[in-house]
Amino acid sequence: MKRILFTLSLLFFVSCIYAQDDLPTFLNEDLIRAELDSRGYENVSINEVKNRLTLKGVDVNNLDPSQTEVLQEKLEEIFAEIDAEKAGQEKPTPKEEHQETIRENMAEEKDEEEDKALDEEIEEDVFEISEVEKKELVYGQSLFIDKNIKNYFKHNDVKPPASYILGEGDELIINIFGDQSQLSSNYEIRNGHIQPSQMERIFLKGLTFAQARKTLEQRFGKYYRFDKDEFAVSLNFSRDITVKIVGEARRIGPYTIPAINNVFSALVAAKGPTKNGSVRNIFIMRDGQSPQKFDLYEYLMEPNKSKDYFLQNNDYISIPTIGRTVSIDGAIRRVNKYELKEGEDLKKLIYWAGGLKSNAYKKSIRIVRFVDDEEKIITVDLKELEKSGRDFTLLNGDKINIPFIPINYKNFVSIEGAVNLEGQYEFTKGMRISDLVAKGVLSDSALVDIAYLFRKRADAREDYIQIKLAEALSSPGSSADLLLQPKDRINIFKSEEFYEKSRVEISGAIRNPNIYPYVDSLKLSDIVTLSGGLKKNATGLAYIFRKKSNSYEARDYVRVNINNIMDESSEDITLEPKDSIVVFSYNDFIEKEATVSIKGAVLQENEFSFSSQMKLRDLLALSGGLKIAADNTKIQVYRIKIEQGVQTVTEEIELEVDEFYNVIGEPSGEFYLKPYDKVNVRFTPDFELQQTVVINGEVRYPGPYSIIKPNEQLSDIIRRAGGYKESAYKEGVTLFREEGGLGYLVVD
Repeated sequence: MKRILFTLSLLFFVSCIYAQDDLPTFLNEDLIRAELDSRGYENVSINEVKNRLTLKGVDVNNLDPSQTEVLQEKLEEIFAEIDAEKAGQEKPTPKEEHQETIRENMAEEKDEEEDKALDEEIEEDVFEISEVEKKELVYGQSLFIDKNIKNYFKHNDVKPPASYILGEGDELIINIFGDQSQLSSNYEIRNGHIQPSQMERIFLKGLTFAQARKTLEQRFGKYYRFDKDEFAVSLNFSRDITVKIVGEARRIGPYTIPAINNVFSALVAAKGPTKNGSVRNIFIMRDGQSPQKFDLYEYLMEPNKSKDYFLQNNDYISIPTIGRTVSIDGAIRRVNKYELKEGEDLKKLIYWAGGLKSNAYKKSIRIVRFVDDEEKIITVDLKELEKSGRDFTLLNGDKINIPFIPINYKNFVSIEGAVNLEGQYEFTKGMRISDLVAKGVLSDSALVDIAYLFRKRADAREDYIQIKLAEALSSPGSSADLLLQPKDRINIFKSEEFYEKSRVEISGAIRNPNIYPYVDSLKLSDIVTLSGGLKKNATGLAYIFRKKSNSYEARDYVRVNINNIMDESSEDITLEPKDSIVVFSYNDFIEKEATVSIKGAVLQENEFSFSSQMKLRDLLALSGGLKIAADNTKIQVYRIKIEQGVQTVTEEIELEVDEFYNVIGEPSGEFYLKPYDKVNVRFTPDFELQQTVVINGEVRYPGPYSIIKPNEQLSDIIRRAGGYKESAYKEGVTLFREEGGLGYLVVD
């Protein structure tokens, strides 16, 4: 019945459209939608039906009316396939759906945790080296001990470059988002290929990402309709590979990393070469192929010449001993030590060092070299080398210095002192004093009665020429307005420099201690009032320290009663320049209060004010209590015995306390303290908490283990961890020890 209805509706629809002479579009979306609705396919889109028709060789946009029976058969096939797919997929229970969601979330969290752990491992592996060792590193080595180096390490989900080589386990996402075709699917490369639905296998292993994209666009273009900008390929997940790093690396051994990383990223994980390791001749060795060389300088500085150096599973990276090294400083952009390859000399060194600065002096480059146990200096004319096309051969250990062009300015004059714009100005012929002062702009405090002109002699000494500044400014061009010469310097004085600056100071029991400029007829009561008045604890006693003039004695001590002066019962005192007033408080005449202190195996060593009611129990509680390592049978109190006319003696009192800090042996359990008692709580002899070592990697039971016997060895820990797995790389075992700053140790 459905077949008859479909045929009738299709013929009716075709006849209507055919009558309008619009054959290419007689099968439109309304017809497909009506058929989907009649069959109850709510989750099947029109585009999916059209894509399936395309895969079966039916172009719905260019269908001939005579092909109605073919269309009907293909649609029936498609609907049968959809029914079969629905029947073959058992609907999961809510519990199964929940469990699947949990598994997916756990997988995502695991990936995130692995990436985070790798980040933390690289970041925590950053180590400090001494300044002496830093100076021994060549350019490029120090890059790998930078704390921000982890930014160069790539994880599985980053965007690959066009040259990335695809391999087994890589997962691609293909998106088609055109009006006529739509697709979004993930494909993992297995056995060298991917297998899209209803399509032939597409082999991608060994292709670059750019080649793979072109291949996929061509193959999918046979089954889907889209424009060039409606097809996208991205790398969803990069496969993991294992590479082995040997030689002069800081961290030798195998590394499992995402394949999206290249040689440089692998070196980041291994912390790069040691100070004895090469950065110019690093080898990448692969089975059945000639070794490939990696040059860090070319990789960093010549991206147009460098390769991406992507790795494959089981590759070896070998770092040989460093080659010829030289250092360069002076007028160069990047002062450093550099490793040079065969055929590289002075000109190439300057290139690697970033080139010369604009003020470099090329005619006299100095090279320090050791020859026959003697230090020799060689001078090289770089200009002559550039003209002749020759180079200068460098030897291992050479030190190159690029001098700066000597600075010897002549065309300037300067002005300083009481002007708003001090500094140097361009000298022009016919320039006078008034011209330079106009550029410097006189300040309000300038003294114009007298000024000085300093003029350079041929022997570099200066002549002092007194000038009449006021006359020069009032009559420009006059005899007082002298003509200037190159390097002339004018100094204009400030008016305040010609009178003595005096002040008075007040401190002590005053609200706002301060220093005040001295003025004539300044009284003591004035300065007390200016300082906010006396504090409550002021005694009223004060001293004026006054410098004596024309006397060998340094100062007078004038005793005054400020209270009487402030209430006008005593005559006020006129202050003199440089007077210093100190107002005493009652606290100044009180001896420092007595204290008691506690040290040793307590949580908080401290000192406390003494109280006649203070007991040992109180002091132990105030210090936070005893540490777990404290020996409560060995608490010592050191007490000073004070008797008038008798030499003081320190006695030692040894006490024992229980868990409640009661003193054992005292009837009341209390021990009263005395002023200046010092209490020391001793530690239990040979007390030691568990010491833990951690073993990770290819052992059967990795994790933390406590040391259980004296002189326990590495082999004991490996044995307790169940021994090696079959996949263990025993030659790459490393031991990290914090003690003494030893860091990583290679273990045989």
